[in-house]
Amino acid sequence: MKEIKTIVQFFQAHRNSSLKMALATVVDVEDSSYRRIGARMLILENGRWVGGISGGCLEGDALLHAKKVMLKGKPKVVTYDTRERDARQIGVGLGCEGRIDVFLQPVSSELIEILEQCLNLRQSRVLVTPFQGSRAGELPFFTQEIVDKNSKVVQDGENKLLCEYVEPNLHIVIVGDNYDVYPMLNICREMGWEITLAGKKHKYKKEGMEGIRQILALNELANLAVDPYTAVLSMAHDYATDLEVLRHFSSKNIGYLGLLGPRKRFERMLGELGWSGESIPDVHNPMGLNLGAVTPEEIAVAAVAEVIRVFRGGDGCSLKYRMEPIHKRNN
Repeated sequence: MKEIKTIVQFFQAHRNSSLKMALATVVDVEDSSYRRIGARMLILENGRWVGGISGGCLEGDALLHAKKVMLKGKPKVVTYDTRERDARQIGVGLGCEGRIDVFLQPVSSELIEILEQCLNLRQSRVLVTPFQGSRAGELPFFTQEIVDKNSKVVQDGENKLLCEYVEPNLHIVIVGDNYDVYPMLNICREMGWEITLAGKKHKYKKEGMEGIRQILALNELANLAVDPYTAVLSMAHDYATDLEVLRHFSSKNIGYLGLLGPRKRFERMLGELGWSGESIPDVHNPMGLNLGAVTPEEIAVAAVAEVIRVFRGGDGCSLKYRMEPIHKRNN
């Protein structure tokens, strides 16, 4: 979602210029690739661009194709197949060894407005992009018909459609006002997540607050709107605050609830709340993956890694032990 946000902001910054633009979208992938279906880059006529469709090996060639698309005003699909060890093939030797189809199309305000709608979703949708056949270049559209949670290519007669499963951007609620919240803020901001910060407002530094959606006092948390794409990270280092966070958010339909602190402290909270057995909610305490983290920065990485694992459905193990491809082809 961060990439779409960056593309929308880049377009808005240049929409009043006379420069033509093109949007490159990864619409299909087979075998290995650095980026997956739905990766995008916005390209200006002067060669500037944001986003990305690979780890850097394809962007230069995509710029050349994009300029042709801007000149002719017609969309096209470019295929990069790096599975064959052909020295003339772009990307060979750069670790891809897969086939990647990239759809390039001229950019209009209407196209960017549709992408911008992705930023405001609070329920999952499927974004359908016609990219091959007579419908290629038509504006993408949303549908609520979700067969599964995988993006895939669908053949519709002579047309190929990218059916992209789009989830809302994560809303991260960070509870705390001590110095260790700043590394967490920095990482969550880098992820492009929506951030709510809750604590004693007078304790926060003025600098470093960029990109935060809202700053709340602790007593305002009860009125905060949350949903299944919300993660609450309690870093208050205060027993009473953590207890209230646990009491309030454990009954809410959120995707992740994590508390810093030892297990013994958490068990004391459970006893105070009278919870035992099946009544114990799904709470991540101690919060984070077992990385051996020591510093506030490392602890923030461990916590964010666990949030990603929960929402993406990974198992958190080292990829060196995984024999299957990291991402499976779904069409």
